[in-house]
Amino acid sequence: MLLWNQRAVIGVSGEGARASKFDGRSVGAYARFAFGKWALLAEHEVAARRTNLTTAAVVGHTRAVYVPWGWLETWVSTEELLTYTPTRTHTIRVTPGMQARISKNMLVGFTSRDIFTPKGLSRIYTLTLTLRVAN
Repeated sequence: MLLWNQRAVIGVSGEGARASKFDGRSVGAYARFAFGKWALLAEHEVAARRTNLTTAAVVGHTRAVYVPWGWLETWVSTEELLTYTPTRTHTIRVTPGMQARISKNMLVGFTSRDIFTPKGLSRIYTLTLTLRVAN
C-alpha cells in the first residue's frame, strides 16, 4: 500500500486457497483518492477458482462520492463482472445512491441499482434505516 499525503492510497491485494477439492487464486489492485468534498474509489480483481469446474472472473468496481454537506453523502457506483465458465457472461451494474444523517444515532439511505445482463435489464430499489444503539 502506498499513501500520499493522506489523500491518495494505491495498493495491491492477493489471495490463495487450496484444499483437496478446491483451488482458488486472486490478484487485484485498488486506488482511493479524496479531494475536498469529492472521493474516487476504484478496485479491480482477477480471480480463478477450480472445483469440479474451472471458473475465472474479472471484477471491477468504481465509485465516485460527493459530500455536499457533512450530513449528506451521495455516490454513483459502477460494477463490471466478466465470468468465464463453459460459457462467458458479462454483467454491468450502475448504482446511484445517497445517505443522510437524520440525527446522531440515525441514518437513512436510498439506492437504485440497474443490472444489465445478456438477458436484459433489471432494477432494484433499496431503502435503508440505520439505528445506532449507544453502549
